[in-house]
Amino acid sequence: MSVVRFCSAAGCREVIPVGQYFCKKHQYLQKEYEDKRKHWQRDNYKKMTKEQKHEYNRKVYKKRMERSAKAPHDYNRFYKTSKWVKLSRQTLQKSPVCVVCLRKGIVKKADLVDHIVPIREDWSKRLDPTNLQSLCYRCHREKTRKDHQRERKINMNS
Repeated sequence: MSVVRFCSAAGCREVIPVGQYFCKKHQYLQKEYEDKRKHWQRDNYKKMTKEQKHEYNRKVYKKRMERSAKAPHDYNRFYKTSKWVKLSRQTLQKSPVCVVCLRKGIVKKADLVDHIVPIREDWSKRLDPTNLQSLCYRCHREKTRKDHQRERKINMNS
């Protein structure tokens, strides 16, 4: 039996052989998909000269350093502390269902614990149990996206 996969078109559950990306019905999406894929591949990096690679790596490194300067390492380190791990486990045990989905009438398992008021906004609430909520990955991603948009608006207005 050959190895198969699902069609890459959104919502399509047609089974196709591995190596193909789309079923016959969605074949028209193939070119656009390949163009996007080429854009993200690092083939261009392999073709660069040593000097070009050096310049590229310098720019990437600079971007990373600027990003980390904006977000001090305390935020990232905090999530590895024993206090946070213990508190987040307790919160998930007390509330194993996603609170956002539950408000919509959907019962869905919570995957992680989120700060209602982000710790970037109020560091003192990082271990406050009343500032925590259980969320599924989807709801957490949506909340984080909204938080980032709000931060950008605040930064643009400043």
